[in-house]
Amino acid sequence: MRSSHVMETTKSGRPFVKDLYDMFSTLIISIPLESHQNSSGNYPNSFTTEAAIANLGSLKLTRTHRMPDQKDPSKIVTTATITKFTMSKGTAKAACQTFMDARLFENLSDPNNRSFKDKSIYGLTPKGIYILERFISINNLKVVPNLLKIFSSQPTKIRLFAVERNHETDSITLSKQNVESVFRRFAGSKPNVINETTSSIDRNLGIELQQRQFNNKTHRTFTGLSAYNWLCDFTTLISKKEAKKIITEFIRRGLIKTIDDNNNNVEVKDSKNDSKNDNSKLKYSKFNNYTILEKGKQIALWKYDISRTSTLSILSEAENVNNFNNNNNKEHPSSFRKLQQILDDKNLCSLFMDFSKSILCEENLLFLLEVQNFKTKYSTNINENGDPIKQEDLIVDAFRIYNDFLASNSRHELNIDFNLSQPMTQYMTSIADNVDRKDPITSHLFDKIQDVIYRLTAIDSVPKFIRTKEYLTYVRNNVRSDSISES
Repeated sequence: MRSSHVMETTKSGRPFVKDLYDMFSTLIISIPLESHQNSSGNYPNSFTTEAAIANLGSLKLTRTHRMPDQKDPSKIVTTATITKFTMSKGTAKAACQTFMDARLFENLSDPNNRSFKDKSIYGLTPKGIYILERFISINNLKVVPNLLKIFSSQPTKIRLFAVERNHETDSITLSKQNVESVFRRFAGSKPNVINETTSSIDRNLGIELQQRQFNNKTHRTFTGLSAYNWLCDFTTLISKKEAKKIITEFIRRGLIKTIDDNNNNVEVKDSKNDSKNDNSKLKYSKFNNYTILEKGKQIALWKYDISRTSTLSILSEAENVNNFNNNNNKEHPSSFRKLQQILDDKNLCSLFMDFSKSILCEENLLFLLEVQNFKTKYSTNINENGDPIKQEDLIVDAFRIYNDFLASNSRHELNIDFNLSQPMTQYMTSIADNVDRKDPITSHLFDKIQDVIYRLTAIDSVPKFIRTKEYLTYVRNNVRSDSISES
C-alpha cells in the first residue's frame, strides 16, 4: 500500500526530528560522496555546499510503516509513504544549517565552525553516519559502495540516545522520567574520568570528567561547553537551545550544580519561577564548571556494581534511597509485567521492535529475544542427568550472541558497562582456547547482562511504547476481537 505524506513542522517551521533525519538521509543518498580539495587539503567521501543546495531543491523520499490491520487484529500490514521536498535556495541553506546544528555533518576544513557557508567542503559526523545507516536499514535500501566504505571505516560505533518528544509539537519532553533517562546516559554507568594515565577517553561512555581543585577540595567536574557538545553529539537533540533546556533540568532537579572558587555550594531551587530566572544566567562555555551531586550519582546508579548485582536487588535498594525515582519505582512492577506480555505476543513484539528502532535501541530487544531463545533451546536439549545433549550447538549459539551483541564494535553492540562486558569477553575467550573444558555452557550464561537490559527496557522503553498510536490501536482491536469471539 502506498500513500502520500505531508511533512510535519513545528510552529517555528522546523520539520519534526523524524522527518529532519529522513530528509538528511535522503539528501546524502542522493549526493555522490567524492574527494574534494581546497587550500586546507584533500577530503575523501565529501560533498560541497553547492551540491547540497542543488539536491535539496528536489527530493523524493519513500518510507515504510507497519501497523495493525484494523480488519484483522492478528495481522500487521506494511504501508509505504512518499514525501516530496521542493526548496528554494534560501530554504535549502536553512535546512543545511539545521543539519549542522544537529551535528549530522561538519565543515571538514574548519570543524569548530558551526555555520553553513558557501564554497565549503562537508563530511558526515559519526552521528550523521549512524542516522544514515539506520535509515537505510529500516527502509531496506541498497547500500551503494561509497556509503558501505564509510560505514565500515568507523573505528567505534556511536551509541545515540533518543530523547522523548511530544508527538503533537515535537518539543522535547521534560518529564521526570525522560530527564532522568537522559541523565543516566549522560553520566554513564560509572564516572568517565580523564586522568594523568588516560591518554584518550571514550565519550561514548558518558560526559568526560576532570579532577579539579576548588576551595582546596578535589571535585570531578565538566564544563558547560563539554556538556552542550556531548548532548548534541550523543543524543537526538538538534540544537544548543534544546541542550540548554536539558542541562537546566539537570540543575533544577538537583542532579548537577555549578561550582567555582568563590562558591562551590550553589543551591538549586526547585520552583518554576526560580528555574526560569536561573536559566538566563547559565553559561555554556569552557570556563563554567559543573559537578554531579549525590542525587545524580544515585540516578546514574554509580553506587552499584551492575556486574555483580541483580536487577531485583538494584531496584529494591534504589527504593530505599531518598528522592530516587519515587514515582517511577511504583510503575516498575507494571512495566516489567507489560514487557513480558509484549515478549509473549508475537505481533505486539513486532510492533515494539519497530518502535525500538525509532528510538534507536532495538539492540536491547533483539538481545532479550536471542537470550530467551537460547534458554529455551538449552531447556529442551538435556538428558536424564540434566546435562546438555548438544554442547557444541550451544557453544555456537553462545558465540553468535556474543559476536552480535557483546564483542567490541559488533553490529548490535549493547550499551553496557565495561565491568559487565569484560568478564564475558574473558570467559568466551577461555572457551575458544579450550573447547574441551569440563564446565559446559549453561542457560545462565547471559543472566547478568539480561537482567540489566531487561530492567532498562522495562523502565525506559515500555512506558513510551504503550502511549503510541500503534500500541493503543492494537490493544483496542484485540479487545474488540476478543469480545466478539466471546459473544
